[in-house]
Amino acid sequence: MGKLTKYDSETEDSYINLGGSYSDDRLAVIYFLWIGGVSVCSTAAVINSLEYFDHQFENHDVKFIFPLPSMIVSIIVTFIITPLSNMLSYSTRVVLTMTLVIISLCVIPFVADIFKGTMFGFFACLGILIFMGFLNNICYASLAGFTSQIDKKYTAYFLIGIAIVGLGMSFLKIGFIYVFKQLSPNHVLDKGAVLPNALYFFTTVFMIFVGLILHAKFLRSEFYFTRVRQRVCSVFEDEGEFALNRAEQNPATGKRDFKTLFEVYHRTRGYFWLMIVAVTQQNMFYPGLALQKKIVGMEDEDKTVSIVTTFALFFIIGKKIGQYREYYDKGTIIFCTLIRFIIIALIFVQARFDNIPIVETAWFCYLNISLLALSLGVINVGIFILSAELVPDDKKELSGFVSVMAVNFGSLFGGLASLALTGHAGGH
Repeated sequence: MGKLTKYDSETEDSYINLGGSYSDDRLAVIYFLWIGGVSVCSTAAVINSLEYFDHQFENHDVKFIFPLPSMIVSIIVTFIITPLSNMLSYSTRVVLTMTLVIISLCVIPFVADIFKGTMFGFFACLGILIFMGFLNNICYASLAGFTSQIDKKYTAYFLIGIAIVGLGMSFLKIGFIYVFKQLSPNHVLDKGAVLPNALYFFTTVFMIFVGLILHAKFLRSEFYFTRVRQRVCSVFEDEGEFALNRAEQNPATGKRDFKTLFEVYHRTRGYFWLMIVAVTQQNMFYPGLALQKKIVGMEDEDKTVSIVTTFALFFIIGKKIGQYREYYDKGTIIFCTLIRFIIIALIFVQARFDNIPIVETAWFCYLNISLLALSLGVINVGIFILSAELVPDDKKELSGFVSVMAVNFGSLFGGLASLALTGHAGGH
């Protein structure tokens, strides 16, 4: 390994410049892609299985209510992630949250089946979703803070990984539906069948378990060791061996308290509010209202999975575009955010009104979903990268936390606004 030098945030291949190997860099890319995705894959599993939960609890508006817990508890995480990061290392937060999510995923499909149609079953599932949402948000915020300290390249891979795994979860759901339809009498799948849904959730558990294995391997990699050392050399130059030992237990460095967090917010407040607007736009209309639109000739379960798959695919494309920092600036992000007001207006019109030429067609529905996801992908990655550029190295973790706070507030505002639209979908 070559001589250790300070990190140059403008150099894409800075790890290689530090003397690291390409194989370790590839491991880091795979790690951030996978760990980013599995940090929220349990949420994707629930969204893709809304038809199952809706069938189990027909007296409740599951499609609107079940996506909300993650949005609501995210606000709690917003206020505790900073002090929590002082108490628990990045690695501890990741391992603990993912382990508890695994347990939750193993339980929830059977709770829904055993207590089908009961108030107890509905609220038990809702409680599990609140717990999982809390864990997912801690893991997501921890990853956002961690990658913000390293390089925009890995921040982008972490965010792209979320979209890729989301898309993979949709294809996986489609596969389970197809296989069990072929095995069912008359090729008709019972929406309340627990076996296909339990197997789907167990597959999600396996993906998270692979993420834990990758995490353990990453912590022993030269990339991790080099990044920790060079990061500390840049921030704690006067603390010597003590700083190195401390950092290897927790790579997050610099002062982390609410005063410093507010200072970072003040520097990045423009991007903070842009993120809130963009995420609010999304959660007002997707997944709730968008999934309530009836598509002629398509079963509800197929429609749900196809819309979620379309969103995930174009979300990936948008995030990949956002990785090319040299082609956009703050003005680009503002433009994308404003254009989205037109897109969501069209989604509302399509869901609210029937028998309007073009607007009522399936292709128009999928076009709007595609544009909504594409623009959000660009905005999401762009704001994480641009915000980190505005703060010094020792506060980059907090810039990640601030961006996550904006996502969380936007999710909450959008989720609450979506409740007002419950009765506005065509066919209801």
